[in-house]
Amino acid sequence: MECQTSWMYYCSNPREKRQDPKAREYVACAVAEGKEIVVRRCNVPYDTLYHFAIFPLQNVIYFTGGGMPASDSANEQFYSATFRVSFTKSPAGDIIYDRKASMNVGRANHGMTGVANKFLFVVGGSNESGNLDSCEKYDMVANKWTETAPLSECKRWVTLCTLKDRYIFAFGGVTDKATEIIERLDTESASMGWGTVKLLSGSESWKGCFFVGAQAVSDSRVLLFGGVKNDVEAENRQCLEFDSTASTLRAQEGLTMPDAFYLTKGCDTAKCLLIVGNRAEDLYIYDKKTKVWKAMAKMLWNPEHRVEYKADTF
Repeated sequence: MECQTSWMYYCSNPREKRQDPKAREYVACAVAEGKEIVVRRCNVPYDTLYHFAIFPLQNVIYFTGGGMPASDSANEQFYSATFRVSFTKSPAGDIIYDRKASMNVGRANHGMTGVANKFLFVVGGSNESGNLDSCEKYDMVANKWTETAPLSECKRWVTLCTLKDRYIFAFGGVTDKATEIIERLDTESASMGWGTVKLLSGSESWKGCFFVGAQAVSDSRVLLFGGVKNDVEAENRQCLEFDSTASTLRAQEGLTMPDAFYLTKGCDTAKCLLIVGNRAEDLYIYDKKTKVWKAMAKMLWNPEHRVEYKADTF
């Protein structure tokens, strides 16, 4: 399996896993090399911060926003910070934290994606004002944030996916409940306004869902999997393929077990997709030819910067 340039990412969940209040959350990243998965990890560049967003590039992770917990939710703080974290190629495996320009609006629980390795887009989220519809664009070269057109509704925990390095699709999220709306943004449009996607009749019903995994599998198709359904508030196994050209959703064979995919980024190869779930840190593999999911053993996020995790043959 060729997977030399794509990394998968996983963030620990502070609400569920923090035992030491002084400990920092971490981001673990892994790449398949032959029959092994090589793991590296870095601390989140904030103290006790949660519900930030990440977007990875090759050997680089961008962090934005997040919240600082408080005993009284009315006193929670929300951040506008942006950090660029670089994994260098030095023998020591040094990690460099570089603070960048801050967003215009502090937020947590937001979506973030990239376009053409030049721009970041943050979408929705929440802060002391409640759920947000505001969006911003970050120019990596100019190191500048600019406010852009808002979403059609205020929501948090929206799932984003970029197609053709131009079109951003926003799936699901939560208003006062999980939303069924799918939105689309043409980043090269002069108005750069969000439009609602109307699915053709006969498409699979898109139920309100959040913490959904999403991965582009072609220039026009997005694989949607897992997440939390509003009506049961539990992880699910559902897998759907969204066709942006035909405006359809088609059911695919589901995950091997219910799971959610918040703050996880998949590793996409010519033959398969690898991604780690939030429920039990299981490693999932989606075979693009057979369109079948497999589950491997639980990932071992060793605290060392670089270790090897022995896996079965891919």
